[in-house]
Amino acid sequence: MVEDRITDGERIATVLQAEIDGRETGGLDRLSIDESEDTMTVRFNGQTLATLDPRADSLAIRFQRGGETARATAADAPLQTEMEDETVVHVESAAATKQAVDLLVTIADRIA
Repeated sequence: MVEDRITDGERIATVLQAEIDGRETGGLDRLSIDESEDTMTVRFNGQTLATLDPRADSLAIRFQRGGETARATAADAPLQTEMEDETVVHVESAAATKQAVDLLVTIADRIA
């Protein structure tokens, strides 16, 4: 049996955006994803929280705020993190977007 697994970063970003834009409960009313020609930005109450970097095999969420919280929270979820100039969390499949949404809400709650 072949298991379908969406790992394309563009498609994962689309699923994440639908999750955030499609609900207004559980803190999601304060989050939004803005798109420009070359950037997708996650905003919390209108301020930049993170940028989305779609890759061939995952979606990288680059946090400008709440990096320590992102690292600690992602460690409890099946999300990979790395440190560059900022904290980067990798969402490796569309199925993991639920954990990414929970992570974004947790960070928004803590920096509010």
